[in-house]
Amino acid sequence: MGKTKIATVLALVAAVSGVLSACGGEPARAAGDCRNFKIAVADDDVRRTALWAISHDQIDTSKFPGLKVSYLTIPALIQAVGTDQYDVIESSLIGVPLARSKGIDLRILAVSSGRASHNKPTPSAPGIYVPKGSDINSVKDLAGKKIGVTSFGSTTTLNNQIVLHENYGFNAELQGGDMKWVELDPAQLTTALDRGRVDAAAVTSFPAYVLGTDGKHRRVMDTDAEWRKATGGHNIVGGAYVALADQVDANETCYQAFQAMLTKSIDYAKANLEKIAVDVAEQTGLPKGFILTQWGEGTVYDYLGNLDGRAVADAQSFLDKAAQTGDIPKPFEIQDVVVR
Repeated sequence: MGKTKIATVLALVAAVSGVLSACGGEPARAAGDCRNFKIAVADDDVRRTALWAISHDQIDTSKFPGLKVSYLTIPALIQAVGTDQYDVIESSLIGVPLARSKGIDLRILAVSSGRASHNKPTPSAPGIYVPKGSDINSVKDLAGKKIGVTSFGSTTTLNNQIVLHENYGFNAELQGGDMKWVELDPAQLTTALDRGRVDAAAVTSFPAYVLGTDGKHRRVMDTDAEWRKATGGHNIVGGAYVALADQVDANETCYQAFQAMLTKSIDYAKANLEKIAVDVAEQTGLPKGFILTQWGEGTVYDYLGNLDGRAVADAQSFLDKAAQTGDIPKPFEIQDVVVR
């Protein structure tokens, strides 16, 4: 598995390398100078919730005068990884070893977007969905079907490919496998599913919330549970906060302060969820129920935002699987790049 995906992602990384080499670069910060610190993450309600306390000065951000948080589209994030546009940027976990294989030395400040270990799937949990009246009644029925995804290079797509291969014996390659994968804009995915352009949709987060709550669709595969089965009990993790190694080495105190600030912001979100959910929903127009489903006590979601032992072990398990399936060029030890 994985040759097509590696080529796709490495092409993006190569483009980023070109951007990086073309950048004149900003002047290096003096040690301990955290002014105008810039953070960029994916633009969705989950991230807005995680960083709400930072953006709204509800925790101490005094070490970072002029701090700016930016919420970007995925293409914009891809273009920014490996450049000096931001001091901290969110990346897919798989993007770290792929970037390093092209000479972009990234360090991981925190693992993000995790799943808890208990078997209580929520509507926003990752899975494969079909219309209620579909003749697909089990995972095995996906053979020969079209599965819609929002990105070929995403962690969600790779998670599903791996479990379909490991747990069910499918050839789940993006091309030439036992099913056909179709990349669609997230806004078009539900319509494509309902109109029969695809037979199933592999989704997570808000697209999964929509399909899991509208009463018109049903889940035929719980990717969380299947991932734990494939990995001996490990949880899914999808993202990481990263920074260029030379920036971290030159100003480690700022990055350690960022890690502490991120933890406080996430703790604040968990303690003030209802207030934040209302505010974020007003900003984005998405239902606050999505945020409450993701972040509420007892759900399977855990934003993480840390480097605790379980989070790092789960991230390592994902990278081990990616190496086994050929989705990263060689085995990768996450401990070599984490910042503590």
